[in-house]
Amino acid sequence: MKRIFFLNLDRQGKTSFTNLFIGHFDLRVNEGQRWFTYGGNGTELPSAPDSNIPYDYKGTTKWMHGWMYTFNHEKQINKDVSWFTNIGHSLRSGNKYNSSSALSFDEKGNFLSSNVANAQNESGLNTYFQTGIRGNFETGVVKQQASIAIDRSWAKYWNDSNNGTRGTIGGNIYTGTIYSPNFAIPALRYAKLSWNEINTGVTIADSLSYGKWDVLLAASHKHENFQNKLRTGQDIKNDDWLPTFGVTYKPNNDIAIYASQTESLSRGAVVVNGSRIYDNAGDTLAPSTSKQREIGIKYNFENIFTTLAYFDIDTESLIDKELDNGLYHRVADGRDNYKGWEWTVNGQPADKWTVTGGLLYMNGKREKTNGGTADGKFINGAAKWSGVIGATYAPNEQWNIISRLNWVGEAFIDNSKSPTGATRIPSYAVLDLGVDYSTVISDVPVTFKAMVYNVTNRDYWIGRGSSTTFGLSMPRTFMLSATVEI
Repeated sequence: MKRIFFLNLDRQGKTSFTNLFIGHFDLRVNEGQRWFTYGGNGTELPSAPDSNIPYDYKGTTKWMHGWMYTFNHEKQINKDVSWFTNIGHSLRSGNKYNSSSALSFDEKGNFLSSNVANAQNESGLNTYFQTGIRGNFETGVVKQQASIAIDRSWAKYWNDSNNGTRGTIGGNIYTGTIYSPNFAIPALRYAKLSWNEINTGVTIADSLSYGKWDVLLAASHKHENFQNKLRTGQDIKNDDWLPTFGVTYKPNNDIAIYASQTESLSRGAVVVNGSRIYDNAGDTLAPSTSKQREIGIKYNFENIFTTLAYFDIDTESLIDKELDNGLYHRVADGRDNYKGWEWTVNGQPADKWTVTGGLLYMNGKREKTNGGTADGKFINGAAKWSGVIGATYAPNEQWNIISRLNWVGEAFIDNSKSPTGATRIPSYAVLDLGVDYSTVISDVPVTFKAMVYNVTNRDYWIGRGSSTTFGLSMPRTFMLSATVEI
């Protein structure tokens, strides 16, 4: 069930622009257990079960609701300089009951006794403020767009997770879950404040244009003050400089060659129990930085636009180490590095036809792990190859016929019980088909859309990047919608 309300208001003055956005969301999913882990000794996952099989007890649900708003205002000081401010706030809360967030099964598909029912209650509060000035300048033949801004953000997170008794969930992935007579749904408890955080930053940016060249230079200084509310003595104060740069060369109107590098900061975190129980629950995980480098070429040929890019992404690796006593240990262990190529294309090769597509090669490896024991290994759940192709045919201005084929190659997850130390997640391909129809009803534009997802009703496993958990596909699904423009 989904209830969403958005209100977007714009005001354009002679020397100013103001935008106010307000949104409310209320999302609930009843039943629908889809995530699993593998506790068997096979080098490949057992074949995927019928995706219509339920793995839920009565009362399984996930509910999230909340409010958000943003206020953006820009005031022109003179013809070249303007002042801007951005304010945002969001409040979300919810809870969930499930048969473990990721049900574990063995090589025969039997559910393990380690699975437990879980009840979780959580809330989050985020507030953001930014203000600054931007201006357009010319230094000789060089055109510049420069800005300086200061920002401050506040965040709080409340959480509580309560597990049931082990050994009360049985059954098999091919027949469904079986609950023992002493199975009980755990109580939903009051969420406790886990952490709060205050971030302060300053960002300077300058975009320069000279002939066929465009250059972006930017740097942000971020100061993080992270407080662990579950354990004393584990607060973090952190300072980071985060540079960004990019350069683009356009030899003509149809070709652009570019290179860029960006760095970002991920906040610290507190280890909290869920369906997995951690021996270091309550510990603080330090913040980390991520870096992405990209170089590519963009080409526009008549009505076809295509991009070919090489990328190098480096992020922190967070892993769950399974202990002999059935607990887990959450820890940062080195870096996850992704290198690869991406090709995308979209446009209109012929009258009434629109095509979109892409092919991705992503070679993920672990680096700088503790003692080098996992250096060079694959990244859990990340497929090296994936691709998508879609086509839309518009016989007239009102109708569109839609088709899309998604393909994801094989992936692997760590498994100490397997002879190879890994278990394979097979590749899969999914076909979606649909139509949409646009009309006007009482002077109001309306678009009706009908889609069939997973047309062939294929059952398959879905890898999850940087995780040993994986999902089960959705069965063939029909969707009808209407969009009204007021």
